[in-house]
Amino acid sequence: MSEVKDYIVEITKNEIGTDEILLHLCITGSPDAVEPKIKSVLQSKLRVIPLLSFVSSQHLQSMRPLENRKPATIIFR
Repeated sequence: MSEVKDYIVEITKNEIGTDEILLHLCITGSPDAVEPKIKSVLQSKLRVIPLLSFVSSQHLQSMRPLENRKPATIIFR
């Protein structure tokens, strides 16, 4: 998708012990216009709809661990 400039996938366990997926997305354009397209693609590929969080590029950089030489795109918590 050309609207997504950068992303981080955050995977956590919820209170009942199942995995929860949260996508932090840095996008071009309006979240209201892009969100339905993203959810449609993800649901068809993953069979689940992850939670979406639209953030700035600076916020994504602050979420990445500094000790890695490659930028992390998946974070397990």
